[in-house]
Amino acid sequence: MNVDRQKFQEILPGRYVTFTVSVPTPENSDGKEFRFAVLDSPAGRSLDENRQVAAIVVPKGMESDWNFCTKKGHIEQLSGHSRVIMIGENPQDDSPLLCFTFDKEEYNQYRKDIGRSLQPFLVDLVPRIIDRNLITAVPILEMDTRIDSIIGLERFFGKHVGEMIVEDVALQDNSGGGSSSSSTSSSSNGVQVCSRALRFKRMPNLHQTIVLIGKESLKIGEREVPKPDLGVLLAGYHIAMIASLSMINEEIMLRINEGLKPRALCLGVGGGALLSFLKTQLGFEVHGVEIDEVVLQAARKYFDLEDSDDMKIRVANALEFVDKLDRDGDQYCPREFEVIMVDIDTCDPVRAPPKEFFARETLLTCKYLLRDFGMLVMNVISQGKSSGPYRAMLRQLRSVFYGIYEMDIDNASQHDVILIASASDLEPASDDSQNPFLMKLRETTGGRYSYSIRKVNRR
Repeated sequence: MNVDRQKFQEILPGRYVTFTVSVPTPENSDGKEFRFAVLDSPAGRSLDENRQVAAIVVPKGMESDWNFCTKKGHIEQLSGHSRVIMIGENPQDDSPLLCFTFDKEEYNQYRKDIGRSLQPFLVDLVPRIIDRNLITAVPILEMDTRIDSIIGLERFFGKHVGEMIVEDVALQDNSGGGSSSSSTSSSSNGVQVCSRALRFKRMPNLHQTIVLIGKESLKIGEREVPKPDLGVLLAGYHIAMIASLSMINEEIMLRINEGLKPRALCLGVGGGALLSFLKTQLGFEVHGVEIDEVVLQAARKYFDLEDSDDMKIRVANALEFVDKLDRDGDQYCPREFEVIMVDIDTCDPVRAPPKEFFARETLLTCKYLLRDFGMLVMNVISQGKSSGPYRAMLRQLRSVFYGIYEMDIDNASQHDVILIASASDLEPASDDSQNPFLMKLRETTGGRYSYSIRKVNRR
């Protein structure tokens, strides 16, 4: 098959086209079918002349993974280019439940072989903004993946959040930090971290929940799977949200040290890793709100989320729940909390929480539900701190709260920030504090992120 050059002359923002090409290979002279997916950046042409067009070769066995077979997954692979062409063998089926082992050397050779075989087709897909007389080959991007293996466990379909999967993932941790956990093992490339992840099709590149798994087993139906370790957090934003508790006022810490059980309201549950950590490691009474019952089914089945006297989970729209709680109360939920933690995603991969959360009425309701010196802690995804939506978030927060603080989260694929809001000024605790609660906090987070909390100036 020849590619219609005319069709791809222009960069059309957001255009996504897929087709198959039969290409002769050393193994099959009659031709082997490859799936091409061409995506033009929603932002239009890149201002960087070196980032106009590139291609990605899908690893064998991952053709049906959402990162490679959906438009949203493809968008995450743009890396600032005007056009990215995804090439892979036709998927054997449409199930995202993979059983996959990644061999980097094998993949790199496969990538080079495919790149050579398909260059004539790739050059036909070069847009007119590039002089074809000056380009001899479309660059094939090298995947920077830490994945060693993936085992899909189960696929779920939620009424509100759509399709999701639970999978066990072995990752390479090359930070050199190591671990004595039963969930890690040595390998030639560093330390292998075995984890369980919950992933949504609407945000395929993001593990909404990721926890360590160990050697103990959990029986599910007729099979046994590794049991999650609820005492360790893996997601950077979860660690940062926990680290924000170092800002808790001394008066609250005194009450905690005297035996008062602090309360946390968690808007957005997912797999429940954050909630379980607050309860089991820091002694909180936790109340969670999740919009989709099917998400909770997955969390209870694979992430050991359990309801108890100190862990109450409700199925509700989070914004409607806080409004009703403030207005009418709830016989199973208190009206005062030391902290409200917000981890609500949207269908938009570059915006969370939804803009409705930052309505003045909702923020005032959250403020009324906090005890004196309490905190509102939010996992915020935006297009960057200079973007209009992020600045609008800060303006709304300033209209209700006095102290606003932020922490950056290490994340290569998106702008992820933790925002902290309080009705009064807060001060991070000193590193040498001997307060029992703070010592436990440092022990469980390894001291990560608390040093990076900074106040957002009022303007």
